[in-house]
Amino acid sequence: MFTAMIKGATVLTFLVLGSAVQANQWNLTKSFTTQYGNPHGPWRYGASITNATPLFVYRDSTQNMWSDSALNQSDPLLGILTPSVYRSGSQVFIKPLPIGYQVNGNWSVVEFTMPATGTYRMWGMFGAGEPGAVDVEITSSVRADLFVRRGLGGDASFDFITAGLLGERIRFSAGASASLPNSHLSGTPLDLNILLIPVAPPAPWIRG
Repeated sequence: MFTAMIKGATVLTFLVLGSAVQANQWNLTKSFTTQYGNPHGPWRYGASITNATPLFVYRDSTQNMWSDSALNQSDPLLGILTPSVYRSGSQVFIKPLPIGYQVNGNWSVVEFTMPATGTYRMWGMFGAGEPGAVDVEITSSVRADLFVRRGLGGDASFDFITAGLLGERIRFSAGASASLPNSHLSGTPLDLNILLIPVAPPAPWIRG
């Protein structure tokens, strides 16, 4: 609420509705679901050969590609040859495949499409969930890479602010590291929060 003193001691009050200045914020774990299809809201889950190639969007949550429960961690050659995104307990995992095992790509991808032009803060962590090294990336469909770590063997936290365009796609990805291309991969925990920073309302106009 804003109050302005006008000449002659008149007081004008401006009420700014909460919805007008309320921040738009997303959390991957809270948003993740297999009940409403893929994509769901701003989120898509899929696989890619590289982060510069088209996303193969998971369509079937029953085939352990995009799942609300932990996956069978058997040798991927004995199962479906695709990466996966799944939730186990309160954590979302992105599971890549060893290099050379892929059908639709060995990178596992969570993709967020920006719903508006503005300034975004993104923070979270790629966790140490793999017995082998992985590469992790945060990339944009229209700008330079936002975050890259190669041969990750532990936690990698991130926290940055970036400009965003309506429809811009941001990928949060994990892939087998070239340093250990055939390591057994079980899933990299991804903690992810996104905030569209609200624009402050203009100051009230006062006629002098």
